[in-house]
Amino acid sequence: MDVYRVLVGLVSLACGAIILSRTLPAGLNAVAVVTGVAFVAFGVYRLRLAGRRYLDYRRGLVGKVGERGY
Repeated sequence: MDVYRVLVGLVSLACGAIILSRTLPAGLNAVAVVTGVAFVAFGVYRLRLAGRRYLDYRRGLVGKVGERGY
């Protein structure tokens, strides 16, 4: 499951960067800019979530019932 989170985060970051890089030289289009920023933000969120899960795993909090609600 954590590998999935990391992969989705990386793909979202890449898609957002591609959308922004193709939109900005062609002229600012509000829908494309918002979509690109949303993909980048979602990618950052997913990577932070996966990183947090990893830190909890290292601390021994993952797998204990009721600790973090996972």
